[in-house]
Amino acid sequence: MKRLHDDRCQICGLQLSTRFGTYSEAAHIRGLGRPHNGPDKLSNLLALCPNHHVQFDALAIYIDIEDTVRMTADDTPLELVTRSC
Repeated sequence: MKRLHDDRCQICGLQLSTRFGTYSEAAHIRGLGRPHNGPDKLSNLLALCPNHHVQFDALAIYIDIEDTVRMTADDTPLELVTRSC
């Protein structure tokens, strides 16, 4: 997933440069295992920057059924997620 999106965050488009190349983090949309039982396949993964990964895992942001990223507190839309699958 990270290579597919060239290490660019699917929410903000940020590509972090490091001494050894670029960096992003893979996040499961539906968590693996109980209680979510999300599949471990590309259609359930996002490439995110570290900031958006933390916000996503901490439930500060979510993705609605139209793939729009929203703030959990007030449903403010942020960006349309670039989905690959």
